[in-house]
Amino acid sequence: MIGRPDLADNPDFATMPPRTANKDKLKDILAPIFKTKTRTEWLALMQPLGVPAGAVRSLDEVFAAPEVLERNRVSQIPAASGDGVVPNIAPPFLFGATPTADPVAAPLLGQHTAEVLGELLGYNAERISQLTQAGIVQGSN
Repeated sequence: MIGRPDLADNPDFATMPPRTANKDKLKDILAPIFKTKTRTEWLALMQPLGVPAGAVRSLDEVFAAPEVLERNRVSQIPAASGDGVVPNIAPPFLFGATPTADPVAAPLLGQHTAEVLGELLGYNAERISQLTQAGIVQGSN
C-alpha cells in the first residue's frame, strides 16, 4: 500500500520489539510517505485492505461530526473560572439503568494545589504558602 514492501521483512521492523526499539527510524521513513496523500486518500486505501485505521479529527471536526450532532452529544458546561461556559462532548455511550455524573470543566492551573498538598499529603498552610511563594507549586489565582 505504501510502496515499501522491503519494510515488512526488515529485521528492524518485522516484529514488535525491534519495531518499538527503532520507532524513530521507522517514523523518519514513514512520515514523508504519509505526506504524499491526504488523510481521506490514505483511509480509502487502507479500508479495503482491512487495515484498522480511522481519522484523527481536529476539535472543530469533532464538534461538527454528524454522528456527534445526531446523537446530541454536544453540550456546554460551566467554565471552572465561573466565567461563562465551555463546549463539551458527552461520552458516546448511554446507560439505561446507571446514572452518569454530570460533566465538569477541567480544573484551572493550581485550582486543587492546596487540597492535594494539605488533605492528601498533610502539608500545613504555612508550608503550602512557602512552596507557592517559591514558585515550586502553582496556587489558585
